[in-house]
Amino acid sequence: MLVGIFPNLSKKNIEHHVNDLCKHLKNADIDFYIIDSYREEAQQREYHFTDNRWASLQEMQDSMDMAFTLGGDGTLISVAKLLLPYDIPLCGVNLGELGFLNMIEPDELDTRLEQIKAGDYKIWHRSLLASAILHESGQVQQLPAAMNEVVIGRSRPGRMARLRLYVNDVFVEEYPADGIIVSTATGSTGYALSCGGPIMHPNLTNMMVIPICPHLLKSSPLMLNADDEVTITMPERERHLYASIDGNESFYFTNEKKLLITRHPNSLPFVYFSNQNFFRLLFPKLTKSIYHAAQ
Repeated sequence: MLVGIFPNLSKKNIEHHVNDLCKHLKNADIDFYIIDSYREEAQQREYHFTDNRWASLQEMQDSMDMAFTLGGDGTLISVAKLLLPYDIPLCGVNLGELGFLNMIEPDELDTRLEQIKAGDYKIWHRSLLASAILHESGQVQQLPAAMNEVVIGRSRPGRMARLRLYVNDVFVEEYPADGIIVSTATGSTGYALSCGGPIMHPNLTNMMVIPICPHLLKSSPLMLNADDEVTITMPERERHLYASIDGNESFYFTNEKKLLITRHPNSLPFVYFSNQNFFRLLFPKLTKSIYHAAQ
């Protein structure tokens, strides 16, 4: 078995955590390499890894059986998108505050690696969103895949926008709101949850539409089928809106254009251990989130 290691080198004590993971992998007789694109940053930070084994993603893409990330959910999402073309299972070691997506805590490495070596794990295929800006000319601007959500709103915070929602080309509602979230099941524990959306099991492929602070007496989140197509437009009074992909990349589109959002044709394989239960993992972390917010 061959594992690729993807560390977030800005995390506290990351040098120790990388060395600890390498030690446990060796003890479990699992072969590994640290991905070479991190080498220059590691040298700049003067990190010393006891197992100085580096290989490029190109060298490993056909032989890597599993990818390990060391960091928080943001690290896992960025690596997941990097590996999207290769269909390599991902396993996250949680070095973040909550780590909704990471299935291993640092003190569990010994046990979890033995389970992996014994094949005592499953794969959850998490769905993604594909989105594109449609121009009147017929030109299509494809946007990056979203693992959590696509957020549509104004470029200036605190100003209400008017957004028209269509599902399968049928008009649903015009929302006077701060924005609209279109979320995957994975994203249901993120921004969507903060805006009143339901929690979805990560195996589900449905999409959710959640208005952000709508100026309406009643407005509920919408649960859609996996094969539905969501289109967002705006009335002429709106000049332009932005679409934010997983809170990282933003793209602007004007009122003569449309934003189309569908389920991505690919999914991401995540390692899940047989003795883990999604809801038993989730609710203690949500409680921890409330505790942190109170500090």
